[in-house]
Amino acid sequence: MNQIDLRNYLSKEPERFELLYKELHCLGLDKETQYLRFFVDEMDIFHSLSGTIYEYLKNNETTIDTDSFKHFIYPVIRRLLEKCFTILYIFEDKSKCVQRYESYLKYIEGEYNKMYADLEKYDYPVQGLPKDLHAHDSASIFMQNINDRLTQLKNDNFDSKGNQYRLNYLYGAYRVLSFYAHGNISLAIMHDISPDNNNFSVIKPENILQLLASTYNYLICEIWPDICDKYGFELQ
Repeated sequence: MNQIDLRNYLSKEPERFELLYKELHCLGLDKETQYLRFFVDEMDIFHSLSGTIYEYLKNNETTIDTDSFKHFIYPVIRRLLEKCFTILYIFEDKSKCVQRYESYLKYIEGEYNKMYADLEKYDYPVQGLPKDLHAHDSASIFMQNINDRLTQLKNDNFDSKGNQYRLNYLYGAYRVLSFYAHGNISLAIMHDISPDNNNFSVIKPENILQLLASTYNYLICEIWPDICDKYGFELQ
């Protein structure tokens, strides 16, 4: 698939996602395994947040390169991108889905316990919050480093020669988005650290969202092939 064909293909992926997303909620999700419920829950979040971004883009076409736009939209895209990296890692190997999801839960449990301890230390109200989370036994350690995770993953969906491309090329976009998510960049900061050239990298939201939609469409069709067959979609 050449670059033009790829762009045309990806441009249709959000529309395909809308159809597949509706079908997910016709499933008996209560009977699904934990990691599949986790996946569908993220589809709800992606649907809501990406829809909000598309609506904003539609109504503010002339503001997408402004500083205020970046500070509003980029942190949201970073959150969606980071969770997609987690899902890809968990679902990369079907035989390891349970193990990797358990390691992820164990990691989240540890982060929550640290937060709870800090809340108590600084007398922040904790009424109603669970103090003792469900213990998750996991022999494996969740791969926290984003770049390491992406280097391990592959994306051979669009390669006509069957080559396995690593996904760490997305790390660059993630790093740009992280600057905005952490509040580490602004017009004033760029002017002060680079007065002669205060440009900063620009992310195209539609491109990232199309890629995420395509990734989720592929996984939905792989996990629930009947949904894919209903619309005549083929795994690409």
